[in-house]
Amino acid sequence: MSEYLFFLGQNHPLSLAEIKRRLPQVEPITVNADRAYFELDFAPLSLASQLGGTTKIAQKLTDLSPDLEPLLVDQLVALKASTFCISLIGPHSQNIYSLHASLKEKLSSVLSSVRYILPKDGHLSPLVLARQHVTELIVDFTRNTLYHTIWVHDFNAWIIRDRQNPYITPRQGMLPPKLARIMVNLALGSRTTADTTFLDPFCGSGTLLSEARLLGLSTIGTDLSADQVKGTIDNLNWLGKIYPQNLPPFSVFGADATHLSEIIKTPIDLIVTEPYLGPLTPSLPKQMNIAKGLYKLYLGALKDWQKIVSPHHTIVLAYPLFEDSKTLKYFHDFIDTTLKLGYNQPVKNLLFTRPNAKIQRQIIILER
Repeated sequence: MSEYLFFLGQNHPLSLAEIKRRLPQVEPITVNADRAYFELDFAPLSLASQLGGTTKIAQKLTDLSPDLEPLLVDQLVALKASTFCISLIGPHSQNIYSLHASLKEKLSSVLSSVRYILPKDGHLSPLVLARQHVTELIVDFTRNTLYHTIWVHDFNAWIIRDRQNPYITPRQGMLPPKLARIMVNLALGSRTTADTTFLDPFCGSGTLLSEARLLGLSTIGTDLSADQVKGTIDNLNWLGKIYPQNLPPFSVFGADATHLSEIIKTPIDLIVTEPYLGPLTPSLPKQMNIAKGLYKLYLGALKDWQKIVSPHHTIVLAYPLFEDSKTLKYFHDFIDTTLKLGYNQPVKNLLFTRPNAKIQRQIIILER
């Protein structure tokens, strides 16, 4: 067993929920703000590349000793760290600049061309770590432990999938690829992707379908809009070109999400979707109408989907929450009704929001 430190994305509870859904048998040792500590009997590198809400992972090297600098020198020499950074977590009296300068002086007699990069906001960002090829050691005074960063997320890949799709619909609000990946993982849980069928009944531009295919899921997408069906197909074909590995097949066609049972005959294991959330800055009357309309739409769709899902299926939905708390009524009514339909809600109070956003997304997990 080894101890690992997971750094969570901007929406910490959502990022943590994603990890716990994928690792349901493993409880974190502790959770502290933007990070979670796990003891695992496997190296989590393959899992890490599948997560949307984790930015980097560090592995425990050893406990801290009273004399910190010799310990850091030994570890940096062992790692052949010609470019290094020492990040500090928790209360300490260390002068960060003096510590790096002193370590550089000691390492210069052993390693050639030694340089350091000072951390910002406590630790280095994945962007700097990857571009500068930095060896990062993390001194965690809260756990009296020294960690070594072993993985950072592929920020370039996320940017490409966020901004370079051939079909983009900014007026309708783009689902961020990271959130899409998190939502897919919340549904997938500990399942294997083999023989698991994924459906997005409001596929829009196909972001959820793209992230599901990259995880190895066979996908079906539907939408009422012919333009969005065509755009989704264009985006999924483009995805196959930039990721030439053998991606699973997909099927996309026009359909009403509340009448899919008339068309789809394949048992569906996972349904993950986000409908049109309405205008970005709706007036209060529009907020109420949007929430009321989605309440009716979702209930009608759920009743129809029960005819096409497999016995132990999972549904993940995004529901808008506006600034005015009156719209919460429709959300609570919706949850109460899903419980009557035989669903349970294993994780609650999952929000996705951005600074200055008028609309928050409430992420809902429903399962049998």
